[in-house]
Amino acid sequence: MDRVPVRYRRSRLRATVALVLLRPLILVLTGVALLVSGCGGGDQEATDGYVERVNAVQQRFVESAEEIGREAGDARRIGQALDRLRRSVDQTADEIGRIKAPAEVVPEHRRLVEVLRAYGRQIRTARAGVRSRDPARQARAVEQLSRAVKRTSEQFTKAIDSINAKLRS
Repeated sequence: MDRVPVRYRRSRLRATVALVLLRPLILVLTGVALLVSGCGGGDQEATDGYVERVNAVQQRFVESAEEIGREAGDARRIGQALDRLRRSVDQTADEIGRIKAPAEVVPEHRRLVEVLRAYGRQIRTARAGVRSRDPARQARAVEQLSRAVKRTSEQFTKAIDSINAKLRS
């Protein structure tokens, strides 16, 4: 039986992490774009201000995500990319958390921030696993991150949909 050199397995694992990294960025950005394009109704001035502020945060996140995506393409620097992704997600959660949401969407807005904060914690956990020299632990970390991406995407989309529904009514 041929054995795959550990060096090759690690490189392949890091490339897998890079792919897992890019997916959440696109999904989260799509969710924010849905919020921005779907607003209307209620106190239009307050709603417009809310949308503008969320859009500004989204734009900064897009710029950061593009940089991180380029960095994640280099398998040797995947750890740095995960660190930067976590910081970017945490900063985005902080900025969105400071935005005053219209009264009718305050609980949904808080949920959106909670989802982002939880995702930042999941990235931190995955980073520790990827940093390990144990291939089994690295593989578990990639799997956990993959599940976190899916879960975060679903929760984020649900929060955005709730916000959109209330702002339209």
